[in-house]
Amino acid sequence: MKKKIIVFFILICLTIATISFFTLQNRPPKLVEGADFSVYRLRSDNTSEYILRGVYLDVIVPDTSPYEASIVISMGLVPSGGFAINLSNIYVDDHGNLEIVVIEVNPLLDGSIVTQAVTRPALRILFHENPNSILVRNTDGKLFDIIISP
Repeated sequence: MKKKIIVFFILICLTIATISFFTLQNRPPKLVEGADFSVYRLRSDNTSEYILRGVYLDVIVPDTSPYEASIVISMGLVPSGGFAINLSNIYVDDHGNLEIVVIEVNPLLDGSIVTQAVTRPALRILFHENPNSILVRNTDGKLFDIIISP
């Protein structure tokens, strides 16, 4: 009987995690005119070097990419699954200055049941042109530090 309850509990947890994941994945960003970019969510196994919360500059652009500039926005190491970083908005002014607003999802605030594994949520944003300056903040106004990639 205990075994059936445990299996049932695990199935419920996986269902909730899957629904939460796809809900976050399908949230479209609001984009502004003049922004020419692509956004990719990085899997945790591809983010081992992004252990600090911040904006990583001088990230190598893949050879097969038509883009010439790339940044990675990372939440750093977080204690469990369920954390996510989503693009909310990108603003570009006439001088090529870039402001990016992201949504940081923290499942611990709403009591969600999540996997107990260290993760590193991150977004890669590719641009056709290098921006003059970059400012990244979350929806609460907290700024991300700028980190130069090695």
